[in-house]
Amino acid sequence: MNVGIITHYNVHNHGAVLQLYALEKVISQFGHQTKALQFNKNMDFLNKDASKKYNIGIKSIPYYSGYLIKKGAKKTIFNINKKIKLDKFKDNNKMIGGYYTDDQNLDCVFIGADEIFSIEPGLNPVFYGMGVPCKNIYSYAASFGPTTIDIIEKHNAFKFVQAGLNNLKKISVRDRNSLNIVNKVAGKNALMHCDPVILYDFESEKMNFKKNTNDERYVLVYAYDNNMNDTKEVESILKFARNNKLKVYSVGFYHKWADKNINVDPLELMNYIRDAEFVITDTFHGTVISIVMNTNFATKVRTNRNKLGFLLEEYSSLCNELHNFSVPEIQDIYERGLDVQKINNIINKKRKDAYTYLKECLESAVQ
Repeated sequence: MNVGIITHYNVHNHGAVLQLYALEKVISQFGHQTKALQFNKNMDFLNKDASKKYNIGIKSIPYYSGYLIKKGAKKTIFNINKKIKLDKFKDNNKMIGGYYTDDQNLDCVFIGADEIFSIEPGLNPVFYGMGVPCKNIYSYAASFGPTTIDIIEKHNAFKFVQAGLNNLKKISVRDRNSLNIVNKVAGKNALMHCDPVILYDFESEKMNFKKNTNDERYVLVYAYDNNMNDTKEVESILKFARNNKLKVYSVGFYHKWADKNINVDPLELMNYIRDAEFVITDTFHGTVISIVMNTNFATKVRTNRNKLGFLLEEYSSLCNELHNFSVPEIQDIYERGLDVQKINNIINKKRKDAYTYLKECLESAVQ
């Protein structure tokens, strides 16, 4: 079968690319051809600067000129190279197909994973499979992200979301907030499944993750470059690292205070996280990869508690959450370590449930 995936395929974020890569790999294991479908994104709810940022053209020049002045040349160059690396990874792995309305040979379409149900940017019917030329449309581990019932009602989008959810033959979500929204808006009981990065067994493909040739021991920081620049946070990380004779590597994002800033593709990021002594992150996928690679980590939950706070709870890792970002707190999490067996047991159970769901969806699409 020809299987399409609708997700945030054009976001320059390692986690977004990696979850798409993983879902495509899993579906291919069932013997099907799969590609992400392209679309144009409506961003009516965002400010004008965001529109200039994402809809690149002549009007974008002042925005990116301001970005260069505000962020500095090193960070700007780092992010340009990051975009090149991620685009090359997608091209090399042939991950992106054509525009969604042009593909008339779709047998099945999955919406997700990632925050594909979020209405934060605007109302996008395609994110619910509306207008997609296929009758077999399902979601897999989709998330509403920061969207809540209150936000849906604020934007008068209740009927829109309701119609979108009712357009799906089966609904799978990634977190409790999304589960509750589906129930309240559509009156349906969705299933909850793990992110594709957890679902896909990277080691089973013997992808030959390479040991980093550098023998330095390091704490890896994976945080958006606008985050983790607070003086207290920076000082705590640096002091913790020095106390434990570790270097500080910022991987995938630029932080001028780190010992090294390293540009990577998604699989290289997994390498670096696997080989790290410790990971400090404030992102969903930074936490996900740490869990999958069984690397000890500390996570700061900021405004993304709907998905990240729930993730920690789901994998019995609430004790890995940073609250006050002090050196003693980081040291305590570091010394406590991970209950790897417990985490892996949870992963294996969730993989089994998710494979069963995907198998049922794919089989029903054939009938």
